[in-house]
Amino acid sequence: MLTEHLLTAWNDLVATVTGVLPRIVMGITVAIVLVLTAKFIRRMTAMACRRAQVDKLSDALGLAALVGRLGVRQPASEWIPAVVYAGTLLLFAQTGATMLGLAPIADSIRAFFSYLPNVIAAIGVLLAGSAAADFAGNAVRRAAEDSGIDLAPTLGSVSSALILFVTGIMALSQLRIDTEMIRIVTICALGGIALAFGLSLGLGSREVTRNMIAGFYARKVLRPGDTVTVGERTGTLVMITPTQTVIALPTREELAVSNGVYLESGPGVAFTTADRSREG
Repeated sequence: MLTEHLLTAWNDLVATVTGVLPRIVMGITVAIVLVLTAKFIRRMTAMACRRAQVDKLSDALGLAALVGRLGVRQPASEWIPAVVYAGTLLLFAQTGATMLGLAPIADSIRAFFSYLPNVIAAIGVLLAGSAAADFAGNAVRRAAEDSGIDLAPTLGSVSSALILFVTGIMALSQLRIDTEMIRIVTICALGGIALAFGLSLGLGSREVTRNMIAGFYARKVLRPGDTVTVGERTGTLVMITPTQTVIALPTREELAVSNGVYLESGPGVAFTTADRSREG
């Protein structure tokens, strides 16, 4: 009785192996053929990129700089064939899985390809947003510097950060990720920041803001070297900081006065401009 059970089990094992072995051999053969084909396509793509001078074209179009933001340091003639090779392998893997009856694997690869356009769109949004953030940040910084604002680098950085934040939300939307909670939190945070800024500007730092505004307009009129009289003291203007004006007195001392003195209704500040005929 035991012998019959062992013989039956052996026969079932042999039948299973015999039935599966051809599929294994066919799968290995198909995999080898598909990998070799993908490598051939990669080689042809690399050759076409070299002949078309893709590296020079990508540098001229700014594509190399955009791709570099993603951490890709290889030239276009190297990463383009690699992307083609990976895509071809996935496509061949789906075909091979279908031929071998591996439906779950084939369905997974098919789902990946259906989701791939969203990934490409998200990457494109990130690249475009990053370039726009750099451009806007530099433009804001230059405009602030030309206007004499001391916080020009900070304003440029804040502008770039805001654009990058909006770009990140757009990229998440392209990936079909719900961003409603992020929007709600962002609106609440911006509202709180605006309220805090308004209160601090109107109450806590009113005098500082007054000095900064006065200093901004004073720098358009006064220059280092001008003779400045504040009250009963006369000296040479050294510099105008965001909140204070520094004056060198004849006694070789330096006097620092608040920029709000320019806005006083009393004597305020009297000044005599230095000879600027040599400027420019």
